Amino acid sequence: MYNVGDVSEMTGLSIKTLHYYEKLGLLKPKREPRNGYRIYEDHDLLKLQEIMILKKMGFTLTEVKQFYQQQDIDNTENRKEQVWSTAIKRQIDTLSREEERINKLKYLLQSMLYAIEATGEVNHDHFETFIKELTRVNKDDKYHYRSKTFTDKEISQLPSGDPNDPSIMKWATLLRVIRQNIGEHPNSSKSQKLAKRIIDYANKMFHGDEQLADKYWDSIRPTTDGKEKLYGMDVKVMEYIDKIVTRYLQEKEESSYD
Repeated sequence: MYNVGDVSEMTGLSIKTLHYYEKLGLLKPKREPRNGYRIYEDHDLLKLQEIMILKKMGFTLTEVKQFYQQQDIDNTENRKEQVWSTAIKRQIDTLSREEERINKLKYLLQSMLYAIEATGEVNHDHFETFIKELTRVNKDDKYHYRSKTFTDKEISQLPSGDPNDPSIMKWATLLRVIRQNIGEHPNSSKSQKLAKRIIDYANKMFHGDEQLADKYWDSIRPTTDGKEKLYGMDVKVMEYIDKIVTRYLQEKEESSYD
């Protein structure tokens, strides 16, 4: 048998915590008849170990209490195993839902970060759009949208489009520079340096597959009414990129004949 100090030392839990567990009804130590001191037995330590395990598994104290209440109702050994299995499965489901929520939130924050990096400004209207899209769009929608244009093999080779991808953030940085220089003449030194950066980026992203790169480029062009299909890639940006890249490739082809 152990006193509260012994249990505290063995488990690393504070005496205050042990008293709190008792208050919640999770622990029920006996009392020394002479002085009323708490006395813990081996079965109390085993239960305390279980409580600590459940806590590490992510259960709240309220859920732990409910767990033991259910276990008290189903007090045979076989039922005890079933109670544990049911509780663990329920916790897995809870964590899966929380993981999905966190992943959505992370995607939203990365999308906002992409928008700021691409435009150099904080646009609350765009942020509200991202939030609406996040709640509306199913995670499989992107695949179904792409499958209308690309084969499965091509889809596996396409840029992810996920703002969590570092390469997408690199494009956001490049896009910001493009937007800043959109008034430059396509033949200028700045424009041609930008064109080279764009082509180098595309070659890396599409592994040198120019046909797939061109097909993807056409797929993200704004609609006939000017609506963007990809954030930041509006009509003016697309036209500027087309001009400077076309000019860069023409010069490269001409120089190859010299």
